[in-house]
Amino acid sequence: MTAAATAASPSAAAKSGDGMQAASAVEPAGPSALVGWGICLIAVSLGAGVVVLRLRRI
Repeated sequence: MTAAATAASPSAAAKSGDGMQAASAVEPAGPSALVGWGICLIAVSLGAGVVVLRLRRI
């Protein structure tokens, strides 16, 4: 084997903490960020609805 093939082999790069991890292995604990964005979007929509209703009453 050549030096490049040895360096590229999975066993050489599989040392703990040395290689890249899959994105699914580094998920943060807690709810997804999409939940927060969804709640924010609902709040903005409700606020816009209140503004429209108040403007129509004038």
